[in-house]
Amino acid sequence: MKIRGDFVTNSSSSSFIVAYTIEMSNGERLGVTSVSGDYEPGITLPTLDLLSLKKAGSIQGIVDLIRAAVNTGLECTDDEDPDDEEEMDDEEWTEDEDDGLEFYKEELLGNVGDILQHIENGAQKIEDIKSISVINIQEATGEMMDGILDDLDNHGVSYQDPDVLAHNLAAVKEKLRASEWGRNMRERHIDAAAKMLVDDTNPQIIVCGTKDTYDVANGTIGRSAMFTTEEYVMQDENVDRFFEE
Repeated sequence: MKIRGDFVTNSSSSSFIVAYTIEMSNGERLGVTSVSGDYEPGITLPTLDLLSLKKAGSIQGIVDLIRAAVNTGLECTDDEDPDDEEEMDDEEWTEDEDDGLEFYKEELLGNVGDILQHIENGAQKIEDIKSISVINIQEATGEMMDGILDDLDNHGVSYQDPDVLAHNLAAVKEKLRASEWGRNMRERHIDAAAKMLVDDTNPQIIVCGTKDTYDVANGTIGRSAMFTTEEYVMQDENVDRFFEE
Protein backbone atom coordinates (compact mmCIF):
# COMPACT_ATOMS: atom_id res chain seq x y z
CA MET A 1 0.00 0.00 0.00
CA LYS A 2 1.24 3.49 -0.76
CA ILE A 3 2.12 5.28 2.47
CA ARG A 4 0.23 8.50 3.03
CA GLY A 5 2.09 10.73 5.43
CA ASP A 6 0.11 13.95 5.37
CA PHE A 7 -2.99 13.16 7.41
CA VAL A 8 -4.08 15.75 9.92
CA THR A 9 -2.73 14.13 13.08
CA ASN A 10 -3.89 16.68 15.63
CA SER A 11 -7.51 15.65 15.12
CA SER A 12 -7.49 11.88 15.02
CA SER A 13 -10.41 9.84 16.28
CA SER A 14 -12.39 6.70 15.65
CA SER A 15 -15.98 5.95 16.55
CA PHE A 16 -18.25 2.96 16.08
CA ILE A 17 -21.99 2.47 15.72
CA VAL A 18 -23.84 -0.78 16.24
CA ALA A 19 -27.58 -0.46 15.69
CA TYR A 20 -30.58 -2.75 15.46
CA THR A 21 -33.56 -1.90 13.27
CA ILE A 22 -36.75 -3.95 13.38
CA GLU A 23 -39.43 -3.16 10.83
CA MET A 24 -42.92 -4.49 11.47
CA SER A 25 -45.34 -5.52 8.73
CA ASN A 26 -47.67 -2.67 9.72
CA GLY A 27 -44.95 -0.14 8.84
CA GLU A 28 -43.78 0.52 12.39
CA ARG A 29 -39.99 0.85 12.76
CA LEU A 30 -38.25 0.07 16.03
CA GLY A 31 -34.59 0.70 16.67
CA VAL A 32 -31.79 1.05 19.19
CA THR A 33 -28.32 2.48 18.57
CA SER A 34 -25.06 2.29 20.50
CA VAL A 35 -22.10 4.60 19.89
CA SER A 36 -18.59 4.13 21.22
CA GLY A 37 -15.23 5.67 20.55
CA ASP A 38 -12.80 8.32 21.66
CA TYR A 39 -15.46 10.73 22.90
CA GLU A 40 -18.35 8.39 23.70
CA PRO A 41 -19.10 5.79 26.38
CA GLY A 42 -17.40 2.53 25.47
CA ILE A 43 -20.40 0.20 25.40
CA THR A 44 -21.60 -1.34 22.15
CA LEU A 45 -24.37 -3.73 21.25
CA PRO A 46 -23.30 -7.19 20.06
CA THR A 47 -23.71 -8.16 16.42
CA LEU A 48 -26.72 -10.46 16.18
CA ASP A 49 -26.52 -13.86 14.50
CA LEU A 50 -29.23 -13.39 11.87
CA LEU A 51 -29.01 -17.01 10.75
CA SER A 52 -29.96 -18.11 14.28
CA LEU A 53 -32.87 -15.66 14.23
CA LYS A 54 -34.00 -17.16 10.93
CA LYS A 55 -33.91 -20.67 12.42
CA ALA A 56 -35.85 -19.56 15.51
CA GLY A 57 -39.13 -19.90 13.64
CA SER A 58 -41.32 -17.95 16.07
CA ILE A 59 -41.83 -14.53 17.62
CA GLN A 60 -40.86 -15.79 21.05
CA GLY A 61 -37.81 -17.59 19.70
CA ILE A 62 -36.55 -14.41 17.99
CA VAL A 63 -37.20 -12.28 21.08
CA ASP A 64 -35.45 -14.77 23.37
CA LEU A 65 -32.37 -14.95 21.12
CA ILE A 66 -32.03 -11.16 20.89
CA ARG A 67 -32.53 -10.76 24.64
CA ALA A 68 -29.93 -13.42 25.43
CA ALA A 69 -27.41 -11.96 22.98
CA VAL A 70 -27.72 -8.47 24.43
CA ASN A 71 -27.72 -9.58 28.07
CA THR A 72 -24.46 -11.48 27.60
CA GLY A 73 -22.84 -9.59 24.74
CA LEU A 74 -22.67 -5.90 25.64
CA GLU A 75 -19.02 -5.07 25.15
CA CYS A 76 -16.83 -2.42 26.74
CA THR A 77 -14.71 -1.02 23.92
CA ASP A 78 -12.90 1.74 25.80
CA ASP A 79 -9.17 1.65 25.09
CA GLU A 80 -8.38 2.13 28.76
CA ASP A 81 -8.90 -0.84 31.05
CA PRO A 82 -9.99 0.35 34.51
CA ASP A 83 -8.44 -2.79 36.03
CA ASP A 84 -5.01 -2.20 34.47
CA GLU A 85 -3.45 0.49 36.64
CA GLU A 86 0.02 0.08 35.11
CA GLU A 87 -1.26 1.24 31.71
CA MET A 88 -2.76 4.46 33.09
CA ASP A 89 -0.41 7.38 32.53
CA ASP A 90 -1.52 10.87 33.46
CA GLU A 91 -5.21 9.93 33.68
CA GLU A 92 -6.64 7.62 36.28
CA TRP A 93 -9.85 5.70 35.82
CA THR A 94 -12.36 7.34 38.13
CA GLU A 95 -15.44 5.94 39.77
CA ASP A 96 -17.50 8.51 37.87
CA GLU A 97 -16.27 7.13 34.54
CA ASP A 98 -16.97 3.59 35.66
CA ASP A 99 -20.46 4.61 36.81
CA GLY A 100 -21.03 6.36 33.49
CA LEU A 101 -20.30 3.19 31.53
CA GLU A 102 -22.55 1.19 33.84
CA PHE A 103 -25.36 3.71 33.40
CA TYR A 104 -25.01 3.59 29.61
CA LYS A 105 -25.05 -0.20 29.69
CA GLU A 106 -28.23 -0.24 31.76
CA GLU A 107 -29.80 2.31 29.42
CA LEU A 108 -29.05 0.12 26.39
CA LEU A 109 -30.43 -2.95 28.13
CA GLY A 110 -33.57 -1.00 29.00
CA ASN A 111 -34.07 0.28 25.44
CA VAL A 112 -33.67 -3.18 23.93
CA GLY A 113 -35.97 -4.63 26.59
CA ASP A 114 -38.68 -2.08 25.78
CA ILE A 115 -38.53 -2.94 22.07
CA LEU A 116 -38.70 -6.68 22.68
CA GLN A 117 -41.59 -6.24 25.12
CA HIS A 118 -43.40 -4.16 22.51
CA ILE A 119 -42.96 -6.95 19.96
CA GLU A 120 -44.12 -9.62 22.40
CA ASN A 121 -47.25 -7.61 23.20
CA GLY A 122 -48.11 -6.59 19.65
CA ALA A 123 -47.01 -9.39 17.31
CA GLN A 124 -49.15 -12.48 16.98
CA LYS A 125 -47.18 -14.42 14.38
CA ILE A 126 -43.70 -14.29 12.90
CA GLU A 127 -45.03 -12.68 9.71
CA ASP A 128 -45.86 -9.60 11.80
CA ILE A 129 -42.13 -8.85 11.68
CA LYS A 130 -41.05 -7.67 8.22
CA SER A 131 -37.28 -7.48 8.76
CA ILE A 132 -34.50 -7.35 11.34
CA SER A 133 -31.28 -5.45 10.55
CA VAL A 134 -27.92 -5.09 12.24
CA ILE A 135 -25.82 -2.04 11.29
CA ASN A 136 -22.08 -1.71 11.91
CA ILE A 137 -20.41 1.62 11.05
CA GLN A 138 -16.93 3.00 11.65
CA GLU A 139 -16.17 6.71 11.42
CA ALA A 140 -12.52 7.81 11.46
CA THR A 141 -10.49 11.00 11.16
CA GLY A 142 -6.77 11.71 10.99
CA GLU A 143 -4.41 8.78 11.43
CA MET A 144 -7.28 6.50 12.43
CA MET A 145 -8.36 6.47 8.76
CA ASP A 146 -5.43 4.14 8.02
CA GLY A 147 -7.43 1.14 9.27
CA ILE A 148 -10.23 1.79 6.79
CA LEU A 149 -7.76 2.33 3.97
CA ASP A 150 -6.14 -1.00 4.84
CA ASP A 151 -9.56 -2.61 4.36
CA LEU A 152 -9.57 -1.33 0.79
CA ASP A 153 -6.26 -3.14 0.31
CA ASN A 154 -7.73 -6.32 1.75
CA HIS A 155 -10.55 -6.18 -0.78
CA GLY A 156 -8.21 -5.94 -3.72
CA VAL A 157 -8.26 -2.24 -4.61
CA SER A 158 -5.22 -0.46 -3.16
CA TYR A 159 -3.24 2.69 -3.85
CA GLN A 160 -0.74 0.48 -5.71
CA ASP A 161 -3.35 -0.84 -8.14
CA PRO A 162 -2.26 -0.06 -11.75
CA ASP A 163 -5.61 1.54 -12.58
CA VAL A 164 -5.39 3.70 -9.47
CA LEU A 165 -1.89 4.83 -10.39
CA ALA A 166 -3.11 5.54 -13.93
CA HIS A 167 -6.06 7.58 -12.58
CA ASN A 168 -8.46 5.33 -14.50
CA LEU A 169 -11.64 6.14 -12.60
CA ALA A 170 -13.94 3.91 -14.68
CA ALA A 171 -11.69 0.85 -14.25
CA VAL A 172 -11.37 1.41 -10.49
CA LYS A 173 -15.15 1.64 -10.16
CA GLU A 174 -15.51 -1.67 -11.99
CA LYS A 175 -13.00 -3.33 -9.66
CA LEU A 176 -14.84 -2.00 -6.63
CA ARG A 177 -18.18 -3.20 -7.97
CA ALA A 178 -16.72 -6.67 -8.50
CA SER A 179 -15.15 -6.90 -5.03
CA GLU A 180 -16.87 -8.53 -2.07
CA TRP A 181 -16.73 -5.17 -0.32
CA GLY A 182 -18.26 -3.19 -3.18
CA ARG A 183 -20.85 -5.51 -4.67
CA ASN A 184 -23.27 -4.68 -1.84
CA MET A 185 -22.74 -0.94 -2.18
CA ARG A 186 -24.88 1.71 -3.86
CA GLU A 187 -23.38 3.62 -6.75
CA ARG A 188 -22.77 6.87 -4.88
CA HIS A 189 -20.65 5.01 -2.32
CA ILE A 190 -18.68 3.25 -5.07
CA ASP A 191 -18.12 6.65 -6.64
CA ALA A 192 -16.84 8.17 -3.36
CA ALA A 193 -14.36 5.35 -2.75
CA ALA A 194 -13.11 5.33 -6.35
CA LYS A 195 -12.62 9.11 -6.46
CA MET A 196 -10.68 9.05 -3.19
CA LEU A 197 -8.35 6.37 -4.56
CA VAL A 198 -7.85 7.88 -8.00
CA ASP A 199 -7.54 11.52 -6.90
CA ASP A 200 -5.14 10.54 -4.09
CA THR A 201 -6.93 12.95 -1.78
CA ASN A 202 -6.72 13.09 1.99
CA PRO A 203 -10.31 13.51 3.20
CA GLN A 204 -11.13 14.96 6.59
CA ILE A 205 -13.21 11.90 7.45
CA ILE A 206 -13.89 8.40 6.20
CA VAL A 207 -17.05 6.51 7.12
CA CYS A 208 -17.81 2.95 6.09
CA GLY A 209 -20.23 0.32 7.26
CA THR A 210 -22.43 -2.67 6.61
CA LYS A 211 -26.10 -3.41 7.13
CA ASP A 212 -27.14 -7.06 7.38
CA THR A 213 -30.87 -7.71 7.06
CA TYR A 214 -33.01 -10.76 7.71
CA ASP A 215 -36.08 -10.43 5.51
CA VAL A 216 -38.59 -12.47 7.50
CA ALA A 217 -41.23 -12.60 4.76
CA ASN A 218 -38.84 -13.99 2.14
CA GLY A 219 -36.64 -15.94 4.52
CA THR A 220 -33.48 -14.32 3.10
CA ILE A 221 -30.43 -12.64 4.64
CA GLY A 222 -28.73 -9.90 2.65
CA ARG A 223 -26.07 -7.23 3.07
CA SER A 224 -25.70 -3.63 1.96
CA ALA A 225 -22.63 -1.44 2.45
CA MET A 226 -21.80 2.25 2.54
CA PHE A 227 -18.75 4.50 2.17
CA THR A 228 -18.50 8.27 2.35
CA THR A 229 -15.88 10.97 2.87
CA GLU A 230 -18.35 13.81 3.30
CA GLU A 231 -20.69 13.24 6.24
CA TYR A 232 -20.38 12.74 9.97
CA VAL A 233 -22.65 9.74 10.51
CA MET A 234 -22.38 9.85 14.30
CA GLN A 235 -24.32 13.11 14.35
CA ASP A 236 -27.25 11.58 12.48
CA GLU A 237 -30.04 9.85 14.37
CA ASN A 238 -31.20 7.84 11.34
CA VAL A 239 -28.15 5.78 10.33
CA ASP A 240 -30.39 3.61 8.13
CA ARG A 241 -30.60 6.36 5.54
CA PHE A 242 -26.92 6.03 4.61
CA PHE A 243 -27.66 2.58 3.19
CA GLU A 244 -30.93 3.52 1.50
CA GLU A 245 -30.03 6.70 -0.38
